[in-house]
Amino acid sequence: MIKTNIIVLEAMVIIKKEIDAITDDDFTEFLKKENKYDDYLNHILHCIKCGKIITGDNIAAIVYKENEYKFICDNQNCLEDIQGGI
Repeated sequence: MIKTNIIVLEAMVIIKKEIDAITDDDFTEFLKKENKYDDYLNHILHCIKCGKIITGDNIAAIVYKENEYKFICDNQNCLEDIQGGI
């Protein structure tokens, strides 16, 4: 896992936040470790907000909820939903 910085524009104020980020290789290893890799390859992983199939191109967030990892796509509405908590 790597640390990266993002800049977020909130109400005309720039806020610098440090977030955890993973590389593509790390993502694959994470999925294998969590026994989700076959689900990913078979298009079974879905966004917990909108139900869209999770791909390498649309994955935006991974959250740990109810004792398992859940996935969020890059749809703006889904991302806005998680900003206030899931």
